[in-house]
Amino acid sequence: MNKKIVGLVQDTESVTITCSDGSTYTGDILIGADGAYSSVRQALYKGMKVDGILPETDEEELISHYMSVLGTTDSLDPSNYEGLEDNESHCDTVIGEERGLTWRYFTIPQNRVCWRIDLQSKDMDPALYESWLNADYNSFDVSLLPEAWRHHKLPIMGEIGDLFDNTPKEAISKVVLEEKVFETWKHGRTVLIGDAAHRMLPNFGRGALNAILDAVVLANCLYEVPTANQKNITKALDDFYVERYPTMKRELSASQQMSTVLAGKTWLDSAVRYVLLKLVPKYFKEKSLEYTLQYRPQALFLPRVESRGTVPNTPQRPSKKYAAYLKAQATLATTV
Repeated sequence: MNKKIVGLVQDTESVTITCSDGSTYTGDILIGADGAYSSVRQALYKGMKVDGILPETDEEELISHYMSVLGTTDSLDPSNYEGLEDNESHCDTVIGEERGLTWRYFTIPQNRVCWRIDLQSKDMDPALYESWLNADYNSFDVSLLPEAWRHHKLPIMGEIGDLFDNTPKEAISKVVLEEKVFETWKHGRTVLIGDAAHRMLPNFGRGALNAILDAVVLANCLYEVPTANQKNITKALDDFYVERYPTMKRELSASQQMSTVLAGKTWLDSAVRYVLLKLVPKYFKEKSLEYTLQYRPQALFLPRVESRGTVPNTPQRPSKKYAAYLKAQATLATTV
C-alpha cells in the first residue's frame, strides 16, 4: 500500500490514523502488525509519553545482540560439496575461534545452500559495527567482511568464501538481530502484535510463530465482543494481553538461554553447551521440547482441529458465543 503512519488520534468512539501522504483512515480498532520498527507503536507511544503514562522501559531502544549477513547461492557442483544431492536437508552451526563469530548453512533443493554469518554486537570492532549498521539491508557488500572470514572451513567441504562467490549480489542481505518485549501492547483502541510488541532472535522460528499466535488469540478475544464500545474493546485487549504477555516473557528468557548455548564463547558457555548437547539424555530433551509445543491455541470461532501427535494441547477456554451459534444451527437443522 506504500503508506506510512505519521499520526494517531483515538477517543472512546473510534481511532484515526494519518499517513505521510495526508490520507486518513478511521475505524473501531487499530492493530499494529507492522514490524519491529512499527510506525503504529511509535505514534501510540508518542501520545502516551505526552500524557505521562508511557513506562520508561518502553522509551528504550531495541537491544542489538547480533549482526548477520545471509544469502542463498546459485546451484553448486555437488561433486565439490557433500550432501547436496541428498533427499534430506543438512544443517550445521560452527562456532568460530574469533569471539562472538558463528556461521551456519542449510542445503536446499536444486543443489543450493542458504548461509548466514552472525557476530555478537558487543564483540564487534566499533568501525565494523558502524559499517554494518549503516549498510543497505537489501544489498550487503561482503567485501566489508574481514578477509580472514572467507577462509573458514565448511563441514560440507569448501570455505565460506566459496558461498560468497556463488551467491548473486542481490541475494545477499544484512539484518540486525534485536530482541525486546515491550511493556505496553495496548492503549485505548490500539493494540500491537508480532514484532511490533515483541522482537525475538530467530531461534527455532519463534518470532514468526508467536506473531501467528498473537493473531489467533487476538481474533478470539475480539470475536467475543458484542458491540464495539470502549468498555468491550478494553476488556478484549486486556484479555489478549493477560494471555500473551507472560508467555512472551518466558519466550524471551528461553531465547536468550538458547542463544548462549548455541553461540556463547566463555568457558562456562562451552561447558553448558557440552552438557546439554552431549550428556543430557534424549528423554529430557524431548520433554523440554514438549513443553514448548503444548501451547498452540486455535481459533475458537471455527471447527476445532483434532489434536495430532503425542503432545497434548494446553486447554483453551471455550467460546460461549460459538457454542450458542452451534446450538442455533442445530436447532435450525432440526426444525427444517
